[in-house]
Amino acid sequence: MHQLQVLKIDSSCESMMEVFESQGINNSGDGSTTYADERRDSDTSVVLATPRINDIEVPHLSNLKEVDISNCGILKYVFTLSTLESLSQLEALKIRNCGAMKVIVEEDGQRTAVSKAVFFPCLKSIELGNLTSLKGFFLGKNEFQWPILDDVSIRNCPKMTIFTFGQSTAKKLKFIRTSLGIHSLEGDLKVKTKFPDTVSTRSHPTTLEQLALSFHNLSQMIVEDDYSIRRIVPSNELLQLQKVVKILVRRCYQLVEVFEVVALEEINDRIGFSESQKTVVELPNLTEVDLEDLANLKYIWKSNQWTVVKFPNLTRLSVDGCAKLEYVFTSSMVGSLLQLQELRVSRAATKVIVKEEEECEGKVNEHELRNLKSIELENLPNLKYIWKSNQWTVVKFPNLTRLSVDGCAKLEYVFTSSMVGSLLQLQELRVSCSATKVIVKEEEECEGKVNEHELRNLKSIELACLPYLKGLCLGKDAFSWPSLDSLSIFNCPEIDVFTNGHSDTPKLKVIMTGFRECNVDDDLNSFIKTNQQSFQDFK
Repeated sequence: MHQLQVLKIDSSCESMMEVFESQGINNSGDGSTTYADERRDSDTSVVLATPRINDIEVPHLSNLKEVDISNCGILKYVFTLSTLESLSQLEALKIRNCGAMKVIVEEDGQRTAVSKAVFFPCLKSIELGNLTSLKGFFLGKNEFQWPILDDVSIRNCPKMTIFTFGQSTAKKLKFIRTSLGIHSLEGDLKVKTKFPDTVSTRSHPTTLEQLALSFHNLSQMIVEDDYSIRRIVPSNELLQLQKVVKILVRRCYQLVEVFEVVALEEINDRIGFSESQKTVVELPNLTEVDLEDLANLKYIWKSNQWTVVKFPNLTRLSVDGCAKLEYVFTSSMVGSLLQLQELRVSRAATKVIVKEEEECEGKVNEHELRNLKSIELENLPNLKYIWKSNQWTVVKFPNLTRLSVDGCAKLEYVFTSSMVGSLLQLQELRVSCSATKVIVKEEEECEGKVNEHELRNLKSIELACLPYLKGLCLGKDAFSWPSLDSLSIFNCPEIDVFTNGHSDTPKLKVIMTGFRECNVDDDLNSFIKTNQQSFQDFK
């Protein structure tokens, strides 16, 4: 077997009990073969033997580079400890879907001294998945050394509480992948590991150094294709998420919430905490959140009177395919979103992006998303307003450069007139929603006033498939668009004015109307009134 380089075993070997015969045949020297504890397997009609350990010949696997074993339902281990001596070239080890496997390496009596270290000079990656009986990689006391090991994946191994019982050193290993995501390692891979999706029922000597793979060292939370999970982070672990940088959750169809805060609320209600004793949960290193195809997700994070969740360094949030999600943020969270740059929400039941909390009513609240640069909203059939400014709430976007709104069937307007003044950096605006009547809505308290708005950086406006659009703004406010050089109006049969007030567009020379270009000789309002038929042609 010394020429063997790749060993792959799959479901065609369901009855396999051993990979390398560890308790095999005793050649007596007279040409005859004898077996110890001989018995016959009733299912396979194969004679199985358990000979004396001293008669075993260790297989020579000096050129074996890759081992890939899957779907071997009765296989309990892969190697014996003595076999490891010849695995000097092994680079990759994959073991999956072997329900009976308890260890990867099995002890073999007194053959290998406990004091002898096991050395894997070439092993780079280990993948263990769906091994429901696995207790550990090796439960003996030998030391393991993995000088170039840098990729370890352990998923759905609910009984695994240790990697190796003895010392285990892997200086190049910086993280471990589990069913929760990527866990950073502080130093070497040590002896005892408690996995976040397992409950340890076995006690270990207190002299063993523990490296807990739990929420506290989770750097990337990645949960995919879990059809039973309802919550990812329990309330008692919320404060442990200090190192998490990225959250990716997709295709978890029973998931109701990402962060559980209800339990904290119930505890605080029972104890009777005051307003000054709120629980503040801050995720200081979280920069990116992606949520996709979570059919039952009701809320991402739920702030309440007792618990406030803050994301001071979140830069990107993408939500797609969350049919029951009614809002993205509460107003109390917005103040902590100082670094948010990109927001994308699509295919959701979202009614409003920022939900105003009842206790905020009666006082003026100003929310400024100072670093938000891009907003993309798509196929949100229940969205009535993106942000609801009123006499109590003011929302500002001083660095927003791009806004795209498409397929939001109940959205009647995009901005209120009080928001326009904060859109100093807006460069691109695209709107295509069947119920939209105006882009900028005049607020009641502003009626009768004539304000001047300068959107100095806005270069491109695209208005498409807006059957009820009357105009961009129907109030008396004046608009100046010094950089606007691209305007497209397509399938907007009801539009009869761009703005009721004066519009100054010195750089705009051509308007795209469907598949035609029209030269703009007069001011923009005059052009739309005299060429209204051009927009109706594409009704």
